[in-house]
Amino acid sequence: LIQDTHKVIFPSLDDESTKQGYTKPDITVTQPGMKKAPAKWQWAYAGTVIELKHNTDVFDDHGKINKSIASIKALVQLAKSARSLLMASGSCHVYVVSVFDKSWARIFRFDHSGFRATAKFNWITAPTIFPTFFYRLYNPPRRKGHMWGADDTVSVPTANDKTRMYKALCKNRFYADLYPALKDATENSLWIKAVRLPVAPDGTRGTPQVVKCFTIGPLLSNADGLFSRATRVFRVLLEEDIDHDTPTVYALKDAWRQECRRPEIDFYDVIAKYCADPDNGVDPVLRAGMAKCHGSVDLSVVNSRLGHDAALHKTRSASGEEEREERAFERCHMRSLLTPVGAPLNGFKSTKSLAHAIQSAIMHHEIAFNAGVIHRDVSEGNVLFEEVVVSGKQPQGFLLDWDYAEFTEAGLKAYQKWFPERAAADRLYTSIDKSLKDMTGTLPFMAIEIIRNTVSHGPHHDLESFYWLLIWMILRHTAHSHPEGSMACSNLFDRSGNVAKLGWIATQTPIGDKSSALFKLVENLRKQVKHQNPDDVPIDSDDSDDSDDEQKAVHLTHERVLDQFAKKMNSDKWRKTDDPALDFVLPKALDQTRAPSLLKNTLQHQARATGSAAKRPREDDSPTIASASSEGTTAAASSGSAPKPKKAKTTAGASGSRRR
Repeated sequence: LIQDTHKVIFPSLDDESTKQGYTKPDITVTQPGMKKAPAKWQWAYAGTVIELKHNTDVFDDHGKINKSIASIKALVQLAKSARSLLMASGSCHVYVVSVFDKSWARIFRFDHSGFRATAKFNWITAPTIFPTFFYRLYNPPRRKGHMWGADDTVSVPTANDKTRMYKALCKNRFYADLYPALKDATENSLWIKAVRLPVAPDGTRGTPQVVKCFTIGPLLSNADGLFSRATRVFRVLLEEDIDHDTPTVYALKDAWRQECRRPEIDFYDVIAKYCADPDNGVDPVLRAGMAKCHGSVDLSVVNSRLGHDAALHKTRSASGEEEREERAFERCHMRSLLTPVGAPLNGFKSTKSLAHAIQSAIMHHEIAFNAGVIHRDVSEGNVLFEEVVVSGKQPQGFLLDWDYAEFTEAGLKAYQKWFPERAAADRLYTSIDKSLKDMTGTLPFMAIEIIRNTVSHGPHHDLESFYWLLIWMILRHTAHSHPEGSMACSNLFDRSGNVAKLGWIATQTPIGDKSSALFKLVENLRKQVKHQNPDDVPIDSDDSDDSDDEQKAVHLTHERVLDQFAKKMNSDKWRKTDDPALDFVLPKALDQTRAPSLLKNTLQHQARATGSAAKRPREDDSPTIASASSEGTTAAASSGSAPKPKKAKTTAGASGSRRR
């Protein structure tokens, strides 16, 4: 079904706190099987879109992205539509069309590493191009009723499937209460193929088992990045487990890993092997509460048991002329089974439970570091509460998401010893020395030194990130007393550089009652962070808390940080009544003056002079690269992996700068 939608509002798919506004595609071609237009349009109904421009082509005559404002806006519009199509459908890649000057057009293919575009063609004088394109788009080989690019490991369950899986789910009292009606749990359910790898008590893996995962309820997480890992997390029940007395509910993580980055399961397995050795003295209770990986599969690798098209699950944005080093930053489609299922940290029932969750995550971080793994991305989305809460007990927190992790030298040696068959692939990944100097993580929570200098990422940087996470949660979700009110969080974390953070740690934290345990905790942690970043930070003369004011440039340690948590968690100065998290509302002043989206900045970067780059950009902030050949135009997301910019490279008359 082809519809004129240039006046139709398509709601944004962004999280409420980060909405970039709605879009209105000019022409929308629906998903297969739709016979009439929906009463209310949403991106889930769209298969592809066509944007019409009077005379604006995205590219100039040499195949480079046109520098005009109109062209940049046109490309942003196409990219926004592609992002929405990818987010709504979960496809491996999507297509969008640009028609300009009435008779000219380009077809764009977007995936999570970049995009490729055809050379412009006259669709009136070459009338077979569009019919051929749309026929192939809606009739992929051996996939009737699907579109080219749709994930071939995903299918829709029948009504009978939903009934029997819901019956199995209700064996678990917590989920029976969470989803009292079948429709609540199964309205948008999918079957998704994955692989489970049983783990022996000593941490070794058993025989891989292909499993069918039945998704329950809405997505737990849906990342909105276009050229990124695009992580999605589902709550799932396995068909193979429905006869169990209480089937395990897993978190199924679906993400696009850069090929130069080590698979996340390697870090999970080293941590598990370390914990399994009784000589390492890991507390069994702490070990039980840690995140665990029960299996992971690289869908870009041929696997006859999955019966899928492996080539579909690897990005294809680099041109054939790209050198091998550049192609290493293409992405492969990964899928992992994890426990426990998490609940957002911003749903805390009390500030004490918030502090307890962060304390638990720091303990898990210490165990991982002792095992030889550094996390490198401590952030709000990577510290969670366990979803299943035992009545009368403190909700447990845990640390997860090891996508950006790296081994220490000791950790790498242990990995090579324990998993020699996997270690043979180490040549494909970025070296440890180089990787540890990458600027990784989530910007608001990054340690000051990581943003300021090119240094090897150490455990003390992650410990500082836990502090910034605690401050973030307080400023966004509590009734704090900061004089800047609702703007306090934005003024601290949205500003570029370290000026705001350095100013913050220089003075006493204005968050409320100075006699409270929460105030004492954040003040003592602030002083430790200040000692770690002494440059340009004035000495604090305030002595209203009980911490040591001695000024030294000293790194944070697990022992010192956890000592502060232990002392304050046992204090009787916490609020006697619960003080649950408040909803965060984006301040109107910020909403009205916020900078253009990262996507727009990313594409605008390409219209400026090539050859310059910001220092060590993070992977998910990478700009697009455009190069042209006689076949068309290619754009790929940059790697974000090395500190030095690469000189512009020319291919068939078009240059592009790649930030590492």
